[in-house]
Amino acid sequence: SISNVVALGTTEAAATEDRMKRSALHVAAQNVHATGKLIQVLCELYPAATTTRTQRGHLPLHLAAQSMAKEPVVKALIRADPKAAEARNKSSNTPLHDACKYRASVGVVKLLLDVYPDAVYIQNQYGNLPLHCATAYQAPAEVVQLLLKAWPDGASMQNRNQDAPLHYAAAYSSSIVAVQQLLNAAPAAVMLLNSSGQRPLDRAEANHASNDIIGLLEDAAKEWTKKAATDGWGTFSTEDGGF
Repeated sequence: SISNVVALGTTEAAATEDRMKRSALHVAAQNVHATGKLIQVLCELYPAATTTRTQRGHLPLHLAAQSMAKEPVVKALIRADPKAAEARNKSSNTPLHDACKYRASVGVVKLLLDVYPDAVYIQNQYGNLPLHCATAYQAPAEVVQLLLKAWPDGASMQNRNQDAPLHYAAAYSSSIVAVQQLLNAAPAAVMLLNSSGQRPLDRAEANHASNDIIGLLEDAAKEWTKKAATDGWGTFSTEDGGF
């Protein structure tokens, strides 16, 4: 119990690390049953744990973001060390990247965005924004919308494989909502080609996306091609190399 931690906990015990270089705070941050009060107590016992990295470069805030931690846990970690939201692990992921990748709640994502808004612009070692992570790993549509509100132009950014967030949403999303949100933010992304010469529609078809998603992408591609031709930009096709 927390009372036992308060009564029996020592700085030495809180500073002890396991073979993965995790302290008690790291382990608690990963525990879905942890509370904000427990995190607060552990931070007070050994404040340096908030800036201590595991073998993979994770701070406790990264681990909480990866573990669907409750909002009070994330709040307590941010309160103890707001700069932790800016830290990158060995994959160059910020806690926001991890929260999006591991389907954290929209409340947790908002907390991380509020403390470090610039995280929305950061690309990890694969060139992925938090928005790429959200769409690749089926984050809630509310999370996608929150990221788009923070930076609408993120919808047209391509990673090292030249995939835009729409490529991932087209391939992996089980909901048409996120796909529509991305199209609303960056209509031209429907014609972007990745390094394999695939448009979002191609990825949707290759991954057997729902008929609704495929239909939406087909309509969007036709509409954009028509608009381009009408405005004198020529037409786009995979053979032409896109744009």
